[in-house]
Amino acid sequence: MNEGPVIRSKSGTTFWESDRGQKILFGLTGIPSGVTSLMDRLALDSHDLLRFLHIKLYEHARAQGRAGNALGRFWNRTIGADPTYIELNHGQLAQVLGLMGTEMPDGIAANASFELRHDIARVAYDALRKELE
Repeated sequence: MNEGPVIRSKSGTTFWESDRGQKILFGLTGIPSGVTSLMDRLALDSHDLLRFLHIKLYEHARAQGRAGNALGRFWNRTIGADPTYIELNHGQLAQVLGLMGTEMPDGIAANASFELRHDIARVAYDALRKELE
């Protein structure tokens, strides 16, 4: 049985999402994060959304498999993988909820990251896949 809220605000960051990690990866923090936030606002077409959900659900299955032992849980925590939720930005969350005929809840910040319970993401993925067939 799936428990917990359907949507939750993402709290905390992994090392690579932190300022220090971004400096190591990119050398400059402002440019990549600015481009990323701009790209997050663009809506995905149906085929891209299907691919996006497919990858997120695949990553979720891997995290769920790793959660069965201490080393796997450590690795999940290190990379920010959650065996129960998948991470989405505001635009992606709105599109996924739209697939299920649900509107975005009030009070959700446009620049925040969210986590959607995997079973809800699976329902949206299956609906979109059926629609595209």
